[in-house]
Amino acid sequence: MEQTAQQRPYGFQPGVSGNPRGRVSRKHIEEKARELSAELGDYDRMSAIDRALLEQAATLLLRRPKNAEDVVRVSNSIARLLSVVRRRHPPRRSKRGSLDAHLTERGMRT
Repeated sequence: MEQTAQQRPYGFQPGVSGNPRGRVSRKHIEEKARELSAELGDYDRMSAIDRALLEQAATLLLRRPKNAEDVVRVSNSIARLLSVVRRRHPPRRSKRGSLDAHLTERGMRT
């Protein structure tokens, strides 16, 4: 017995995607992971484990939580994933020194 769209006004229609946003592409996930790794170092030089952690964090960032509880859970998961990577790759310091070092070098502070 064949069902038509008129018989079921709800649900998926034949040939129409049930997910209007589509699935998140691998390209978008990698772009977001590279963005997350900007302060930590070169994404391509990181180990496979670190890249996998960053990609997992990127995947979580790109999804839409369904409710407030999911927002908190996703945020906490992302924070934990990034803290693991940050421990292994401390953020790069800027080329500029600290103010104290600069003042000491100039003889303005002892």
